[in-house]
Amino acid sequence: MSYFGGKSKFDDFIVPVIPKNINRYVEPFAGSFAIYFLADFNDDVEIVFNDLNRDQANIFECSKNYNKYLERIKFHLEDPNGDLFCKETDKELRKQFYKELYYTYKKSDFSNQKFNIPDYDRAAVYAYLSTSAFNSCHFTAAGFSGFNKDRMKYLTFIKKLENKELQEKFESINIVETLGFKELIEKYDSEDTFMYLDPPYYEKKDKRSGWYGTKDEFGQEEHVELLKLLRTTKCKWALSYYYFPILEEYLPKDQYVWLERDFFRSSASFSDNKETKGTELLILNYNPGDVINNKGPKIKTEPKRENPKIENIDVEFKVEEEIDDFWNS
Repeated sequence: MSYFGGKSKFDDFIVPVIPKNINRYVEPFAGSFAIYFLADFNDDVEIVFNDLNRDQANIFECSKNYNKYLERIKFHLEDPNGDLFCKETDKELRKQFYKELYYTYKKSDFSNQKFNIPDYDRAAVYAYLSTSAFNSCHFTAAGFSGFNKDRMKYLTFIKKLENKELQEKFESINIVETLGFKELIEKYDSEDTFMYLDPPYYEKKDKRSGWYGTKDEFGQEEHVELLKLLRTTKCKWALSYYYFPILEEYLPKDQYVWLERDFFRSSASFSDNKETKGTELLILNYNPGDVINNKGPKIKTEPKRENPKIENIDVEFKVEEEIDDFWNS
């Protein structure tokens, strides 16, 4: 299932640097778990999914028992008592029905995260809501985008859940967690663990954390806390980010491997389809050696942009004005 900020298009950039000699694979900000699905792991590797959004974690816990999950999905779609059942046969009327249903659920209290996992009925509705949202981001003002021509996108999700190869990948997920990143990292940190981290990217006065299904703000303090924590870990990790100056303060290039890749992204505004050029960073706390040199992305020792000079920065940023001054400089 697509997810806002997912990395499915970056598999040839990220997957080649994943170490082979690991006993555990962890994603603290798993989302759609795209890198896990695109990578190959030995059968004895423990797989840990984590996302603070309990609805997203619930989908993965339910998908591990895919037969029961498919049964409940089909009930809600096909039974007159189901939450997603539509009696209309005319295709335009069906589209209108599901559009109205989307906005009904969008206004409902999915922000209430107090429910037990697994909850198959909730997961059936939540998957419909997510697959019907523009850019898979129903937490914002994103509108309804539930059909590809005359085919409902939710049916594609169901077809994937019926795919034997993907079912095997779900079966291989050992643990589903809903912890904050600090608790999760400290719980699973070990020398034989690899973590891939794709946190919400920081932008000044950004509210993007709410786009991931949680009300908790992931702002400057959380970014600093994450960077501090990563400096102390035993595990190998790879961290996805856009460039911002404080990265070099905590993860300097002479101590960590910096990889970068240019890409085109859709405009942050949902009002147009313009694309802008961006640079994706991947920062590693280990040397991937021949994996990168022979198969993976080329290491660039210098970023393409002119980086601002960093001198005497107060990295605690306890006052909002200090944050604004820093990001304006």
